[in-house]
Amino acid sequence: MTTVDLTLEFEDSEQYQHFETFYYDILPEFKAAGRIVQLKVCCNYEPHLRGNVYVQYSRWLVMY
Repeated sequence: MTTVDLTLEFEDSEQYQHFETFYYDILPEFKAAGRIVQLKVCCNYEPHLRGNVYVQYSRWLVMY
């Protein structure tokens, strides 16, 4: 499968549904560690990288 084909797997509405399910699945896990300031989810178009999640907490020592 080429990188162009990755976006052809789902319709836009299906992609949003999958993202929404993913978001509400991970959110409680991150909230359990502390107060979230920002939560960013990035899509990668490389076949071996599906995406990244970045979380900014109100206190930087929260994850240690």
